Amino acid sequence: TGGLLYVPLSGNWADEYIVEGYVLFDQVLRLWGLSALQQLQPAADLKSKIAQIRTKIYDNFIQLDEAKSLHPRTFSMVTTQEYVPACFSPAGYKNYFDAFGTAILLFTDLVPTNRAEKMADFVSSLTQETKTKLVPAFWPPVFETDAEYRLLSENHKYEFRNAAYEYHNAGSWCMVNGFAGVALAQNGKVAEATTLLKAVNEANSLGDNGFYEHHHSLTAEPKGTRYCAWSAAGQVLLTQSLNQELSWKF
Repeated sequence: TGGLLYVPLSGNWADEYIVEGYVLFDQVLRLWGLSALQQLQPAADLKSKIAQIRTKIYDNFIQLDEAKSLHPRTFSMVTTQEYVPACFSPAGYKNYFDAFGTAILLFTDLVPTNRAEKMADFVSSLTQETKTKLVPAFWPPVFETDAEYRLLSENHKYEFRNAAYEYHNAGSWCMVNGFAGVALAQNGKVAEATTLLKAVNEANSLGDNGFYEHHHSLTAEPKGTRYCAWSAAGQVLLTQSLNQELSWKF
């Protein structure tokens, strides 16, 4: 709609979380993919589509321009944050921090430099909130006393896994932190990215080098499936990005 994707509940990688509608992660991931395609196979219509998507992301997530918004009424529900909201829909904005979506957003040049620096500072600061010293997937946690807890607690296929500080509900994922670390390095915070890589290495080594799906952010306990390729990939991704000083900007 209007250049952005509408994502249903459980429609992306965070399939048991509460993001839906125009989700930041899906918009920037799509933009990244189309930008890569444009580099390989340039086309005028694709260039126009990319420009439209960039404008819509800027207006609805970064600049928050009510006059250009897809849903102007929702602006009464936006709170000023050090980060951009995770998603919005006709029902309003959800003002959660999305580490994965924010990381990819920080690969782009859509965010003004001074704001990108503040966002990177916020990403780094979240490592002080967790025992793992990793960035939680979403923040803040949704607690039982919160209005959206009922939706969160009922949105699962087999069993509820999203207690506070676990899984998508502020749990720590090495896969997500690989991208978060790259975003830090790409925005001038190489020391912080290097520190984050050490935390990723340590987390992946827990449980007899278990490379677990995620970790409890307050206890650092490994959780979920063992030997996850994406947990290893996050470690490799950040390691190689720092070693080779690769540019991820698009």
